Amino acid sequence: KYTLTTLSRLDDQKNVELLIKSVIFLNKNNKKTISLQILGDGELEKKFKYQYKNNKFITLIGWKKNPFPYLLNTKIYLLISKYEGFGYSIIEAMALGKPVIASDVDYGPWEIIRKNKFGLLTDNTIENISETISTMLIKKNFYKYKRQSIIRSIDFDQTKLKNQYLSLFKN
Repeated sequence: KYTLTTLSRLDDQKNVELLIKSVIFLNKNNKKTISLQILGDGELEKKFKYQYKNNKFITLIGWKKNPFPYLLNTKIYLLISKYEGFGYSIIEAMALGKPVIASDVDYGPWEIIRKNKFGLLTDNTIENISETISTMLIKKNFYKYKRQSIIRSIDFDQTKLKNQYLSLFKN
């Protein structure tokens, strides 16, 4: 069994329903069980709790002040959005050595993942998201992106970033 995780506001922009449908689709065509735990709340929370209450692959956890225990126990972190700013949760997951799959949208995820160098980008369709999850679960890919996640997260270390900003102001 594989557990995937997303930290997300439950609204249209964050596209969580597409991710849910992708995981359900993937389980129909996969020998291993893949579950999705969703941390977050928002306007779609009641709808999702009602719609997926009997689905063994989907767990709606709600908002958590400290999401790290959930991230520590996940195989892959996912951020599937219609559009995204920086995507700080990607960096948090990477710092824990979690491989990341994110939507191939302008800015945030694209800048962090760098054309599949530090994680995998996917188009926002059920088929593409499912295929990208399957690709990431291949052992050699999983361990490659696990290592790459840690390497990339170091680029966003607070001390390192502070020193870069200070050097900009000094010059």
